[in-house]
Amino acid sequence: MTNEEISLFIDPKNNDVLKIKQGRNNSKIALAREHTISDILKSDIIYSLNLDAKVFKSLIDTTSYAVAQDEARPILLGQYIELEKNLIKITALDGFRLVSNSAKIENQHEDMILIHANNLRNLSSLIDDSTEEVILNKNNNKAIVEVKNKNYVAIAASNIFQKSLLNISSL
Repeated sequence: MTNEEISLFIDPKNNDVLKIKQGRNNSKIALAREHTISDILKSDIIYSLNLDAKVFKSLIDTTSYAVAQDEARPILLGQYIELEKNLIKITALDGFRLVSNSAKIENQHEDMILIHANNLRNLSSLIDDSTEEVILNKNNNKAIVEVKNKNYVAIAASNIFQKSLLNISSL
């Protein structure tokens, strides 16, 4: 990620869209009031994990540069979130380099989740000093990350790959 300024603003034509701009990159995130968020997203949650916002942002930002750019290998387009007892580790690789960073957290779950790196980068750009809470929820086939702020709640749901596709610990 470059040191270019990141601009966040609500679309004046549509108050339900948050626009994110960094250099030539533009992204849009659909917004919804917390009470209108579909219960389907939160159904069948296996676990929820509260994360320190600054730690989570740092883990994403320090590993995202090693994500593959080649869409021919989609398994390398994500960042692996590995949960162990009292530890979170995020790993990225592109076939030539492997970058991993970890932090101690309060956690009793053991799991490995692969989330597309663009989803994590977008969430990372929303995390700042006013972020009150970051929650990682997981059900059978989705990872749902909530970023809560005084003014909004951003939720990103991402399909997760089966952990058997790539064994990071053997590399």
